[in-house]
Amino acid sequence: MTLSKIGTPALVANAVDNTILDLADNFAFTGNVTGAGGQVHLITHTVSDAVAQVIFNETYINSTYDNYLLIAKWFVSADSSKLDFQFRQQDGTAINDSNYIRNIASSTYGANFSTTPVDSAELSQNLGVGGGNRERGGYGNWYLSMGNTQDFEPTLNGTFVYGGTSNSTHQLQGGMRYLGSTAITGGFKLFNHNGSNFTTGSTFSLYGLAT
Repeated sequence: MTLSKIGTPALVANAVDNTILDLADNFAFTGNVTGAGGQVHLITHTVSDAVAQVIFNETYINSTYDNYLLIAKWFVSADSSKLDFQFRQQDGTAINDSNYIRNIASSTYGANFSTTPVDSAELSQNLGVGGGNRERGGYGNWYLSMGNTQDFEPTLNGTFVYGGTSNSTHQLQGGMRYLGSTAITGGFKLFNHNGSNFTTGSTFSLYGLAT
């Protein structure tokens, strides 16, 4: 008789021989699969009503992973909006001292440029609300190395793409780091430099990178 389901108590740890379970077959997993390596989707924040910030807290940034992938598509409520990134401590306190520094290669300016340490890191150039010569949003993907010890300097690197004048497309590629970390990183916050909101349709997806 073929069994459709075997209860967990009926199995010992080595009950299935590795030559019997053919992983070339198709499987539908409903839980979290661990130990297989690769990219694990943790959460997607989808903006349905305008919000001033998006926060990923210690529920997702913790000792499970050291490295993450952030994929974002966002729209803004006002012109001259720049996307800012800020780390958070495990208790939710903002890490907002003057220790963020970035180095970016810009297709717009055709050169590298850096910023002096400030209280957060700008990840984009000016965006607008649409019309004229400004795109109303941007697209980006960044790799984050967070670490889980106090002497680890968390870093971020990736690419930001947006529309410019005359139907052109521009990108920023590069990264940032937080200098001399004195607190264990427990999350991060995304917000707009000029205080504008993220508007409907914006999505921010976070993935843990298993090793």
